[in-house]
Amino acid sequence: MLIFSTIAIFVAISIIAIQQAYATGCPTNFVSEHITNAKTALQNGNNEEVLNQLQLAEDAIGMVSAE
Repeated sequence: MLIFSTIAIFVAISIIAIQQAYATGCPTNFVSEHITNAKTALQNGNNEEVLNQLQLAEDAIGMVSAE
């Protein structure tokens, strides 16, 4: 059940990250790096790292949105 929740969070953050990246002109490499790291952590079963990387991606989007 936790894995499904983590996947749902990952998909939601990914969609938001992509939308924000194109809407604000944020360099997609910065956000996509965190998303790529989250995918790798998810494949390795490291849920804590998945959540950490998604939080970093979300924070990066928030900083760009605030500007």
